[in-house]
Amino acid sequence: MPSAVLRAITVTAVTAAITVTASLVFAATPPPAKAWKSSLTAPTTATAATVHISKSSSAQIKISTGVVTFKMKLKGVLDNADLPVNSMNNTIEFVFLVNGATKTKGFTFDLVNGKGEIKTPVALSDAGTWGTMLAAGATIEMRQVRIIQVGTGEIFGVDGFTTK
Repeated sequence: MPSAVLRAITVTAVTAAITVTASLVFAATPPPAKAWKSSLTAPTTATAATVHISKSSSAQIKISTGVVTFKMKLKGVLDNADLPVNSMNNTIEFVFLVNGATKTKGFTFDLVNGKGEIKTPVALSDAGTWGTMLAAGATIEMRQVRIIQVGTGEIFGVDGFTTK
């Protein structure tokens, strides 16, 4: 075989190998996801909670350098008489998968006149939350958000949507 043809075949094979290798490297790198947001709604199964959400509310997570910030805005929380709720030490739990393990991060919040809110940053170095210190670029998979009523321990809100 002439050397020019052999060189052309070798260059083509090397180029193909580099292309395949580059494709595999890029496929292994997760795309950037800088935020997560969901509406909050009633659980799909009945609970013994004595409060309910009557207005559009949301949970979200924002990412910045070295920090994950958990947020929640809850509006229109009413009791069984449809009056705005005032109560302390309710809980919101964010359930997520990190490094193959399911983790739950909970935050307490107060309801004042049917409204509650949190905005809490958590460092990537917080091994208690993540199971280990996380490096930039780590992927976290959201699984669930639960809002739990103080006193009853019952879930009265979850991430999801309602149909029209």
